[in-house]
Amino acid sequence: MTKTDIAPAIYAGLQREIADVVESTRAAAARSVNALMTATYREIGRRIVEFEQGGELG
Repeated sequence: MTKTDIAPAIYAGLQREIADVVESTRAAAARSVNALMTATYREIGRRIVEFEQGGELG
């Protein structure tokens, strides 16, 4: 093996670790967005109900 053949093997583990970090960060971002969207839609629904009930939220 030449020096150039060895380099990709050395960096394979690092590449996998970096990919894992990116993947876990994307998953965390998706969870955060889902939670925020759920809260947003709940608040929108609450305001619609309040409006329909003439300002009285049951």
